Formats: sequence, structure tokens, C-alpha cells
Amino acid sequence: MSKSLGLIIGLYLLLTGMYIWAIPLWEAPDEPAHFLYIQYIAEHDALPPPVPPQRGRFFERGYATSAYEWHQPPLYYWLASTWLAVNRSLNLVTPFAGFPAVNPDFASGATRLFLPMPAAPEPYLVRLFSMLLGLGTLVNAYTLARQLFPDEKWFPELTAGMTALIPQFAFLHAYVNNDT
Repeated sequence: MSKSLGLIIGLYLLLTGMYIWAIPLWEAPDEPAHFLYIQYIAEHDALPPPVPPQRGRFFERGYATSAYEWHQPPLYYWLASTWLAVNRSLNLVTPFAGFPAVNPDFASGATRLFLPMPAAPEPYLVRLFSMLLGLGTLVNAYTLARQLFPDEKWFPELTAGMTALIPQFAFLHAYVNNDT
């Protein structure tokens, strides 16, 4: 691996890691529903039923309960649930118990949808998994540029660097979602 690619990877990991810790849990788009999909597979060793069991509103009893992402293709969720199940079996994390209450002041202008809660390790573990998948995308972009333009020595680094440092790319790989 070239020094420049190592630097680019380091910058990506730093930027994405900062997003992982800066974004409050469950505040990223659709993160609760994505996590519920992963958690269901990890706990039942099967895909969720075609119709999610939760049929009510997104928030019931003050909690996020929706599983509206269950129609999504299962590859990301299966991989993430395997990651989660392995870490659970090694007793590295305790299973996530529940979402925080909805912030009652959100409708009147509060910036956070949920009330703060103590850090829960499982969602951060899955966020780390998403970051690693983004790293795979980054390395694939570098490799593809190297194969398509073998005479342009600067182009693979430029491709990887531009990809890694796009804030949206780092943000999307810093929370639980299937966009990778």
C-alpha cells in the first residue's frame, strides 16, 4: 500500500470516527429502523416477516418502535447482524434494551428528537461495522481507478482522496444504515 493511500485511509477513519461519536444515537436518518432490522436478524437468525409486526405509529409510548425498513434488501442487515451476533456471543457487548424517549420539546424547536440516554455499545458497534464497509468502498475505488488508468500514477490517489473526504460519504458510513 502506498503512503498516500495509507494517509487517505487514516483521514477517512478519523473523519468517520469523529462523525460516529459526534452524531447522537438515533438522530441520523432512519437509524432506529435500520437497527431494529439488524437486531431482529441477530436475535431470530431469520429475516423479519414480510409485514413488520409493529403497525402503529413510528412513536408509541414515547419510544421509537418502527420497523419500516424491513422491505430493504437483506445483505447489509444480514452482514451487520452476523457482526452483532458474534460480538454478543463473545460477550463483548450486552444486547441493546430500548430506545430513549422522544424529546417532548422537539415539536417546538428542540434540535434533538430523542432525550439523551447513557451510551449503548451495540449501536456504536454497528456504526463501526458501517465505517469498515465504507473503507471497503474506498479501497475498491482506488483499485478500480488503478486498473482503469494504469499510466496515471496520481489518479487512484485522487479518486480515493476525493471519495474519502466527501463529508456526505463519511457521514453515511458513520451511522447504522444500508447505503453502503
